[in-house]
Amino acid sequence: MDIDTPRVRRLPLWMGLAAFLLYIATGARTIQWQDSAQFTYRIATQNPDNIYGLAMVHPLHYMLGRAAAILFPSNLPWALSGVSALGGAVAVGLTTACARMLQPRGPTALFTGITLMLAHTFWRFSCLPEVYTLSAALMMAQVTLLIWSRQRKRPIPWAGILALNGVAFANHNLALLTLAVWGGGFLLMARTSPQMWRLLPRMAVAWIMGSLPYTMMIVQEAVHSGDLMATIHSALFGHGFREEVSTLFPRPAFTAISLAFMFLSFPGLSLPLAVRSWRRRQTTGVSLPGMVYALAAVQLGFFLRYDVIDQYTFLVPVFPLLALMAGCGFATLTRRGSIRTAWVFLALQIPLYAISPWMAETSGVLKPFARNKPFRNDAQYLLWPWRSQDRSAHQLAEAALHAALPDGTIVMADPMATHTLQWMRREMGLEADIRLLRPQDHEAMLVSLQKPSLLVWAPSRSTDPAPPGWREENGVWIAETGAKPPSTP
Repeated sequence: MDIDTPRVRRLPLWMGLAAFLLYIATGARTIQWQDSAQFTYRIATQNPDNIYGLAMVHPLHYMLGRAAAILFPSNLPWALSGVSALGGAVAVGLTTACARMLQPRGPTALFTGITLMLAHTFWRFSCLPEVYTLSAALMMAQVTLLIWSRQRKRPIPWAGILALNGVAFANHNLALLTLAVWGGGFLLMARTSPQMWRLLPRMAVAWIMGSLPYTMMIVQEAVHSGDLMATIHSALFGHGFREEVSTLFPRPAFTAISLAFMFLSFPGLSLPLAVRSWRRRQTTGVSLPGMVYALAAVQLGFFLRYDVIDQYTFLVPVFPLLALMAGCGFATLTRRGSIRTAWVFLALQIPLYAISPWMAETSGVLKPFARNKPFRNDAQYLLWPWRSQDRSAHQLAEAALHAALPDGTIVMADPMATHTLQWMRREMGLEADIRLLRPQDHEAMLVSLQKPSLLVWAPSRSTDPAPPGWREENGVWIAETGAKPPSTP
């Protein structure tokens, strides 16, 4: 490709379109587990509230999800996967655009876009009802404005950047990390340009306007509860996660999982090229603004200390930055052999993903982390980025509901399947017929055992044997209730 031809200028658009088609084609078509199921159920029932606090509401994602539900009502899980696919595609297009502005040659922009589009964990979360790809897209929109102003030698459009950051805050409060970097950059520039302080009121108004979907919710909660500090705590941490997100010393295994997924997402030369972009930034004509490196460093440092097993999911918004760094490093390559090797590794990524479950099962590397969910192959679930084939959560809920017909009770042993069962029960029109209980609802369970209707236990692990008094049928446990209740698991 020639330098900055119309064909090269259209490349970000084509890359974004290609990413969207890839993600929507491989997106989840049935109800999923855990947070994805919760998002689906809340959007289906038009309930923006979240039992885990304000930090888990994600109002922008909720509003886009409601729009998707109205436009595509026939398959809500796939429609919500489409919201994530759209976020991922926009992030791919903007990352490609940033690479084109920094190095107006087609191969660099193309390499950057494909690097992000095929990154394992980014691809995976572009196929699920989740919030992270929207955060990535909005962050890259802010970075695009920064690079555009630098390349055009114009003042940084701080009001535009802050407005976009406010919108990102309405999606997920991790946008506050990006805001901290922008604030630090602004203060450093204001030291040498005092007139910049005049921009602060405009910047503040822009951020507040962008964040209104969330800040209005925070204000309403503070007024309703009368407890400002509890509201702020709920908005920043949610309920029940403060210790996990505030620790400085996560379990090494969790950090190892995050790093493993990062290396799986960027195999070959991508990460070395990202490091090369930093080392060569002063000696080549292709260099990223220092604030972009700061964005990546701050987010990596912040989230790699989370003491949660799914720590790696919070790193999804960092992946566009790493891909952009890799693209800048690629632009500095001069040897044909190195350039060819970088492309070969990209071409091998999909075959690598295809065989990675077999490699993991053969080596036993996943055994310490196996969840053994009913109907689910853990290796395929974790290592295949495409999600269209995974129906495990749907199958468990369907098996439990069919077993409980016509008017039985289901005990949900696995909290990760709670919203899955609630959504499936609603979709099947059984909310008035099938009762859902938790294992700790002992009294209600004993009452159910005395009734002539069925009691069904949806197990959390497929490897657990059915206890005495229960029979296993199609992945669930069934107790035929009567005068003499069987023992409860």
